Amino acid sequence: MEGQALAAPLSLGGTTIGLDTRWRHFAAGGHALLVGATPRQHALVAIDSLTDDALELAEPLAASWPAGTRVYPALLARLDGMLELPRFTGDAGAYQVKWRADAAVAWPAAFGELAYRGVPVLDLPLEWTQDPLDVPERTFATVDDGLALPFAVDQAGQPRNRIRVACTVQGLEAAAQLRSLLYALGGSWGALWVPSLAHDFRVVGNVLLGASALDVAWAGYSLAAPAQNRRDIRITLWNGTTYYRRITGATELSATIERVTLDSALPAAFLAVDVAQVAFLQLCRQEADVNVLRWWTSDVVRTTLEFRGEVAHGV
Repeated sequence: MEGQALAAPLSLGGTTIGLDTRWRHFAAGGHALLVGATPRQHALVAIDSLTDDALELAEPLAASWPAGTRVYPALLARLDGMLELPRFTGDAGAYQVKWRADAAVAWPAAFGELAYRGVPVLDLPLEWTQDPLDVPERTFATVDDGLALPFAVDQAGQPRNRIRVACTVQGLEAAAQLRSLLYALGGSWGALWVPSLAHDFRVVGNVLLGASALDVAWAGYSLAAPAQNRRDIRITLWNGTTYYRRITGATELSATIERVTLDSALPAAFLAVDVAQVAFLQLCRQEADVNVLRWWTSDVVRTTLEFRGEVAHGV
């Protein structure tokens, strides 16, 4: 999936392979696989060092290779279970092979530059071929001794939303950034803000420079104090500008309008019609420690991410 064709031929005895090594699994001390016009034409070479545009080999090439030869990063791996061989016909059958790397596959971990209150924000090109899912699940404990009515308690005191989104990125650089985010999250170890992707508030009043409140269509938000998982918002304008703020209170102005107070002033004025979406943010961790990346082509990758909301996080 990370292979590329040689732009120029390689000579017998050469020790340098000129190619773009960025955003791929090439590494000093690792290996590269050269594949010619047929699978029989191949060679495994050891990498001594690398730059952004070349691999320096530990030993000279044992053969020459024409332009167009494909070069792939190579990892030592073993079969993850024996493969099944169904017979569609006597000479045709479809099968899948799973491999497990023999050693940890190193990759730079990075959350990206976008953060709110010191915690990274999920900022990926989410796609809607699979509907995003938001389930406000609660953690109930029930005790029933058979002598009286069962006793139930909500252990968290609020929903711990289970959020599932699909993401597709195009280009090896974008795929590398996605992989860096997953390495930084470390499965369910790392936390980040996840937007609801919903129009949780509809702004109905124009916003002045330095304003620290929003007038929104009545939604019943002012009827109770802001809950921990419903107080942080992302304000997105149609021009792409995004603001992150925390709601500190809300009041009812009329039967149709509420005013939510923000923790800091907005740095620019904008009209109500300029607002594309106001969505709640929830601090989450991944539900699982395994992420599956599905490559449609050599530079288009898709994954599904599932998160669980945190409680009593103190952020």
